[in-house]
Amino acid sequence: PLFVWFRGPLITIGLGVIMSGMGLGLAPDAFLRVSRQPGTVTVGLISQFLVMPTLAAAIAVVLQLPAPLAVGLILVGCCPGGTASNVVTLIAKGDVALSVVMTSISTVAAVVLTPRLTDVLASQYVPVDGWLLLLRVLQVVLVPVACGVLLKQGMPVLARRIEPVMPPVAVLVVVIIVASIVGSQRLLLIEQGPVLLLACVL
Repeated sequence: PLFVWFRGPLITIGLGVIMSGMGLGLAPDAFLRVSRQPGTVTVGLISQFLVMPTLAAAIAVVLQLPAPLAVGLILVGCCPGGTASNVVTLIAKGDVALSVVMTSISTVAAVVLTPRLTDVLASQYVPVDGWLLLLRVLQVVLVPVACGVLLKQGMPVLARRIEPVMPPVAVLVVVIIVASIVGSQRLLLIEQGPVLLLACVL
């Protein structure tokens, strides 16, 4: 109950704040550099939409998950990495520009690939609103990152003061978002928790 209030628009705003902070650590030439690495992006896409869904389906079979959990695990395996992957990349001092580009491309590709893969692997169709998904990408990833980059270019002194604070803020926001979702599904997690946790760890 301490965390379930953080939902809906607050999650979108929180993710936008995280992505703005990441934009502070990027320069426009970083994206130009990534655009010259099409092979890297291709490997990322193949891993995202071939390796992950296949592993999810295999784990569901091996653990003999109940149908709702099996479909849920497969659906997660068929979904793009999302904003959290960018946070982890930032904390790990990885290539944030590449991560942001991958998040954007894989999320747009998921409009077609996620329902198709889920249909093949889970034997059911999961409807996805492609235009809404694209709008979410713009809201949560592209626009905030662009604002951060522009702030760094236009007001570098302010950007240098804000940038060191953003990694811990990003971690805190992600923890609150996860806590909110876990809190809202408390009873289900207590009932199915051990096998679901094992499946997710695998």
